[in-house]
Amino acid sequence: MGPEQFGVSHFHTASKPLKEIDIRLPENLVKGAVKLDPCVRKYIGDELPPETGSEITWTYVTFDKEASSCLLVSVELKLPQSEKNVYALKFEDRENDGAFLTNENRGLIRQGFILILTASPVCSFIGTTKKKN
Repeated sequence: MGPEQFGVSHFHTASKPLKEIDIRLPENLVKGAVKLDPCVRKYIGDELPPETGSEITWTYVTFDKEASSCLLVSVELKLPQSEKNVYALKFEDRENDGAFLTNENRGLIRQGFILILTASPVCSFIGTTKKKN
């Protein structure tokens, strides 16, 4: 009995060379998740319909640091759309002190990020001024 009979594998080489494929994402694309702020209803109020218990509270996204907006995420979370700037994205509290996502700090988003979709500060300000009047 020779060694080939005791489980030694024989591999065949490919008849033509295999092409290498780069599966890395471009620099401007990152994958992560966006979760809905549980208090968004309190901030926006009339903009959101009453709770039905079947709301989507988070979603996985591929975020383009150069072009993605919270509008795309709000559509994916099946939130009502408005002509006003109702929604905003912000970092989690433990990352970047919970700052709102701006054009200036988009570069801070890393692979595996978690962002929070909440009420836009502009919308929140408008809502508080309406209540005072």
